[in-house]
Amino acid sequence: MMRKPNRNNAAEREEKHVGDYTEKQNFDGEVGVELEQSLEQKILEILGRRAASSTMCPSEAARAISPSNWRLLMERTRQVARTMALRGIIHITQKGVVCNPLTDFKGPIRLKLAAK
Repeated sequence: MMRKPNRNNAAEREEKHVGDYTEKQNFDGEVGVELEQSLEQKILEILGRRAASSTMCPSEAARAISPSNWRLLMERTRQVARTMALRGIIHITQKGVVCNPLTDFKGPIRLKLAAK
């Protein structure tokens, strides 16, 4: 009896193709840096087109970069947002309250440009 391939197999999960990028679980190498830069630029681009008090969902940046595989980018997008918040570029909010980027927040978040 032939078995169907297991989609949860660790070897299959190790490498995922996302748009023009190859996402690896450890996120090392040039691809990771290039992807992070693209996500950061996209976040700034989206927030830059909005009123200063407006927010965005991180999924908007992920969807803009890879419309068909955006879910694969979500954890990476949240990591990029956390780094941007630590650098003082944006704020991460939950229910309208600014979160400490060093805490392990869970659930929906929004991104907002930090006041200059």
